[in-house]
Amino acid sequence: MKDNPYAIRDYISKIISDWICDTQTPLDIALADVFNGDNVRRVKKWTDRFLDSGARRIIICDTRGTAKLEEVEKIFKELSDYEGRIEFHPHDDDSLGVQKSILAYTLGATHIGTAIYRSGERRSMLDPRELYPFTRVIPSEFLEFERMYREQIGNPCEVLEEVFGDSIIITGSQWKLRGRDAALNPTFGATTNTDLMEQILGRTISAKELSELKDCMLYGQKIISIPTEQIKKEVGKHK
Repeated sequence: MKDNPYAIRDYISKIISDWICDTQTPLDIALADVFNGDNVRRVKKWTDRFLDSGARRIIICDTRGTAKLEEVEKIFKELSDYEGRIEFHPHDDDSLGVQKSILAYTLGATHIGTAIYRSGERRSMLDPRELYPFTRVIPSEFLEFERMYREQIGNPCEVLEEVFGDSIIITGSQWKLRGRDAALNPTFGATTNTDLMEQILGRTISAKELSELKDCMLYGQKIISIPTEQIKKEVGKHK
């Protein structure tokens, strides 16, 4: 099936239909890395199919953060008939994330994916405040969020530095899209990909162990099968 995109599309369509029928729960579908080549026609056809199958929203992803403005314009013009059901997930690796988001918004993308303090993968997602006033987010709401965050967790910048460090974070999906390139020097990110963590640690790791590691690194839980100090030491060996 992996070599037959049409079979994959049909299989996903069935999953969407079954999910909606069985759970009555909305389901959004992300099309990752769609700006890597001339994919306008395929994106349109797959969007048609998945929305017809019951998906609530299609998420168009600039996974690498390097899409050109004209590429964004082509795809979102093609999808403009679906206003209200299209989301844009930008990254800002080329410093054009805001411009691309505004362009997608003007062409009918009613939702823009963001991350507070740019804390998504590679720390290259947009902070929602960067899109004000093009979104419903009110900057004053973030002052309250920051106050509560500091009271309950700590200084958000220090927490992010503890999680991300000075390294570029590569998630499991990013690693796959870039061909599992060891030259990326992958370090710990918010990933559920055991292959990636095995590349980082140089040994096998179970899904349970990875889950516990994520809890420790992201949520500060103390009881894990790998001490944080050991992880930091092991990661340092593989940089």
